[in-house]
Amino acid sequence: MIPLDRPLVIGHRGFPSRAVENTLPSFEAALAAGAAGIECDVRATRDGALVVFHDESLQRLCGVRGRIEDLTADAVRSLSFVGAPAGLRIPPLEDVLELARERDACALVEIKAEPTAPPELARMAIAAVERTRTHDRVAFLSFSHAAVAGLREIAPSMTSGRIFEDAPPSDAFAHGATGWVVLSADAATEPVVARLRALGQTVACYGVDDEAIDDRLDAAGVGLRIGNFPDVLVAKRSTVAR
Repeated sequence: MIPLDRPLVIGHRGFPSRAVENTLPSFEAALAAGAAGIECDVRATRDGALVVFHDESLQRLCGVRGRIEDLTADAVRSLSFVGAPAGLRIPPLEDVLELARERDACALVEIKAEPTAPPELARMAIAAVERTRTHDRVAFLSFSHAAVAGLREIAPSMTSGRIFEDAPPSDAFAHGATGWVVLSADAATEPVVARLRALGQTVACYGVDDEAIDDRLDAAGVGLRIGNFPDVLVAKRSTVAR
């Protein structure tokens, strides 16, 4: 299982200032910098292949119009990134999970669901974990309540959780379901974290991009931190440990 008894540094989309976000070189750079794991985003192609890509549109990173969901897996494999080295491609989810297994790292996989995740997406994601034997090192996350509920119904033993930009409303866990709650750095105040932990939730935080935020999360009792500059957080912890 993903250890949460100590602060863990997770590379957000890998290490996006060192390599194109959500690509294998970006994930490798995060792990080389000392991150305990990586965070990535998963979408399904038109013909049901799972690939790692964040944006709803291909325009920003690939310079073309359209969406992953409108293309076949073969068409996605032919895409290149703007300003990136030749040959760099959008990776399949299974390649990213294999990297995590090989490097003894954890992988936080966000299921993108705009406007809603296809009903079969959760099942395909679970199947990818089973094929790569990464059940003990993967957590599935989503802003979508429906996506997380689908994951928990199919594979209740898998680690999963909701992502919130703001503090969750008091009735967000009315049915008693426990799991991970991933908050933005701004929302992760000590009172909010304490309330969530009292409800049995495991709290993680994204947007942890400087030492001041990291210090505040120490005080709030947040263990897992997701950031764009994993080297900064790793170096800070190495200095403190000396």
